[in-house]
Amino acid sequence: MTKHKVVVKNLPLETLCSLAVEHGYTHIWVHPSAGIDIVEGSDLLSEEWDNPFFNYQFKTGAPNNHLVSLHARKKLPNNKKSHNILVTFLAYSSWHWQDLTPEKILELVHLLEEKLGVPLGSPSTTGMRYVQHVVTKHHPKRIARPSADLSQFNFTAALVWDREPTPEELSCKYIYCLDKNSSYPRVGVAEKFGVGEPEHFGPRAFDPKLPGMWRIDVIHSPDLDERLPHLLHKLAGRQWLPTAIVKLLISKGCIVEVKEAIAFEKAEFVFKDSIDTLWKLRCGYAKGTPERDAFKNVMNSLVGSTAAAFDSWKNRPDWYTQFVSCARAVVYYNMYKIAEKDAMYPILCLTDSLVYLSNEETPELAVPSMLLSPNSLGGYKCEFRLEVTDEVRAILTSKLSPGMKIHALKGGE
Repeated sequence: MTKHKVVVKNLPLETLCSLAVEHGYTHIWVHPSAGIDIVEGSDLLSEEWDNPFFNYQFKTGAPNNHLVSLHARKKLPNNKKSHNILVTFLAYSSWHWQDLTPEKILELVHLLEEKLGVPLGSPSTTGMRYVQHVVTKHHPKRIARPSADLSQFNFTAALVWDREPTPEELSCKYIYCLDKNSSYPRVGVAEKFGVGEPEHFGPRAFDPKLPGMWRIDVIHSPDLDERLPHLLHKLAGRQWLPTAIVKLLISKGCIVEVKEAIAFEKAEFVFKDSIDTLWKLRCGYAKGTPERDAFKNVMNSLVGSTAAAFDSWKNRPDWYTQFVSCARAVVYYNMYKIAEKDAMYPILCLTDSLVYLSNEETPELAVPSMLLSPNSLGGYKCEFRLEVTDEVRAILTSKLSPGMKIHALKGGE
């Protein structure tokens, strides 16, 4: 059982934790109005507290890291310890509840725990707890971490690319930014993930059904349209590539030779049921509501735990590699589809966002093949539309990174 308290008074950290022990609170949520701001290096808890775990976050423009959350237990007589206490500082928390009232925060906390059946932590921790809760009901072996070395699964390269627009493109009237709804969760629904132990193979035929890493030589690569990013953009020199990327290369006419592979011969839908439910919960609330945002946050954040979790079962670089590589490959397939069906070529890609220039007045006319299901999981929607002005042209032809270009364009909305 959990018990929550939102604190709005400025109290010392040790007083907050003692309050939790005294009243049985498992979660203390520190509201920004309390004015409690603890930076790294401050005196925190005395020796009365057992091995607290601190999580800090850097705040832009500030000289120190700020405390986001901590886990602690108080030492009691007879070598006993109190229950675990989680203190979360909402001013820096990834829940993004800093502008909500204490009453609304408690309402959201109870809603999330009721619907998901797990105690809250950070959004990513909550998401993976929910995955564990769903999977272990019927298939607990699916989340057992392999004993094998998974260090070869180190693919984290989302697609970030842009090119110089042609004079003809810069003369277009409008610029469109298309954004994909929750691309990583979509991978979790669509893909089977490796379970059990991976196998090591020598030279063999490539099998697109096996989640894994493949050490390959590209024997032949056809000439592809230069208006689209190279299939191995910023991957030059990498010999080990995940299944999704090797499959993409072959689908576009490359001939590869497998020298070696580490792959799972057994794969299951580890994330499908939990993400499907989170998506339905999200869609049950109107856009812009904190309820919708909270369920979306849990769904989108859980992927990160597979790359950076401290709990051994969550620490799955193979799963994270699959999320990132499959999402990257899907963006390529989408770009090729738009080029083939709509004769449109992006000038910029940022992970799963695509930017196009067009004379058409609506995105549905500019890229009709990609906006058929804008409200579906993994569907594309138009994030923004701008008239192409001299200021926009200056941004597009500048030396800014793709991410900074989109940021600058959004400032011109």
